[in-house]
Amino acid sequence: MTILCRSVATGYLQLIGLNNPTKTMNKNKQSEQTKGDAFTQRVPTNIWKEQGSPSNPYIATKAYCYGYDFDEVIDQLSYVDSLYLMLTGNLPTSEQSSLLELCLKLFMTPGPRHPATRAAMNAGIGRTHVTHILPISLSVLSADYLGSTEVGNAMKFIQQHKNKDAKTFIESGEIAIDHSSPNPIPGFGTIYNGLDQRTLKFVSKVQSLNCEFSHFNWSQSFVLGLVKYRLSWLPTGLAAALFLDLQLDYRTGTCLFQMMQSPGLIAHGVEKANKPLTDMPFVNEDNYVIQK
Repeated sequence: MTILCRSVATGYLQLIGLNNPTKTMNKNKQSEQTKGDAFTQRVPTNIWKEQGSPSNPYIATKAYCYGYDFDEVIDQLSYVDSLYLMLTGNLPTSEQSSLLELCLKLFMTPGPRHPATRAAMNAGIGRTHVTHILPISLSVLSADYLGSTEVGNAMKFIQQHKNKDAKTFIESGEIAIDHSSPNPIPGFGTIYNGLDQRTLKFVSKVQSLNCEFSHFNWSQSFVLGLVKYRLSWLPTGLAAALFLDLQLDYRTGTCLFQMMQSPGLIAHGVEKANKPLTDMPFVNEDNYVIQK
């Protein structure tokens, strides 16, 4: 059994008043109103504490993550559990650990059909400096269709409606389904006017965990009600439901989706970095149309 002690850094958090960030924030706000430009003298964070070297306080000799000795975190926790601790401040349950590990594999790459991957390929083959491949492709991945923005929007949608009966909610007409949009509901829709077969396979992988995931289960019931509208899961919707079951907020989920998709973007971009330009299709000028 893994046992980590977080008592050492707790005193530190209390010492600088970070156990109540709202109180600190309100105090700063009052100071700004009364003194004009009175800002905090230290950067407040509950996440990380570093113990400075006696000879040079700018060099850290020891670190704590949410009060846990990070040396012990490295020795005793898996990468998945360490990641969950970093994102939430808590150690995961066995179900949360299994789910996060599965998510890291399910969303490892958006696939070569995704515009973000194509952006990574074009950046690589265009001799863009390799350090720019990931930022360029992530900017494309931030889209509100099949991108990280949609993940955040889907998380808000599911969180807002999950206490409603899914079938009744659909039949109530409360949501308008616009078939001119590939994602008329954030996280749910079509890809190239068809159902996303790969994501449906991912759904079965989640079900094989045999765990009670309330947001995922509601979303699955919601999808079953969307069948008659020829709509289903999108990868962004599945990620959104699972992130909520991991007890993440929509801001964290939005960013985490980008991180999870990064390995595939990096791999495809770097693969093209040493290839000639002829390794990508060239669109003939006859296919370009200038609209007046």
